Amino acid sequence: ADVTSLVFSSDNKQWIYAASGLTVDSEYTFKVTASDAAGNELADQSVDFKVAARPLVSLALVPGNNLVSLPGAAANADINSIGLPDGVRSVITYDPTPAGIAAGGPWLVATRDASGNLVGTLTSMDSQHAYWVETTSSAPIKVDIPAQGFATVPPSIPVVNGWNLVPVVSVAGDAPGTTINADLYFGSTAWITAYWFNTAGNAWIKVLPNQIPADTVTVGNGYWLYAGQDGVLVP
Repeated sequence: ADVTSLVFSSDNKQWIYAASGLTVDSEYTFKVTASDAAGNELADQSVDFKVAARPLVSLALVPGNNLVSLPGAAANADINSIGLPDGVRSVITYDPTPAGIAAGGPWLVATRDASGNLVGTLTSMDSQHAYWVETTSSAPIKVDIPAQGFATVPPSIPVVNGWNLVPVVSVAGDAPGTTINADLYFGSTAWITAYWFNTAGNAWIKVLPNQIPADTVTVGNGYWLYAGQDGVLVP
């Protein structure tokens, strides 16, 4: 296939092939024949390459109820396609905003039915909410999360005066388990306190502002956040 129209340059020195329509796990040969104004020529220079799948992001689970969040927007947000393991029995989120109430909230729930699908008022998972994920096994969530693109608007999460169930996301693409200064992460809100539930230890972990050293939050965890007024969480 002639892909000349997909090759561009901003300085006529470095040329970029804007590939499209390629198939994951397929192998391709890229061949170049070119000449410049000085008469230099290249004929049939080639390179072989294989299109690799984007690595899935793994979120650890333990048997019981896990308070987790997606560290970024999933490529496919459908609750039955996002990558939940078979051991997951239910997924619950809390959304006190008008959008959540309109969708059947503030509690939105999906439970495993007889056919093996998760069904209910919760039909998708996004990076705007945190989730209680009940599972019977230690198999992790495996989710496809593309990197934040240059043309994609960074996330912003509405919070209300009172309790909110919020995620810890990372614009930079930090892996689950990475810790972030809580004052920096929640700093755009009038936050008073936050809690995460450690399922393995059966214990609530309290996070407070203005601590020395600062308390931290963890990418991929979900938190109950108490805010003193309506606002917006900008990770």
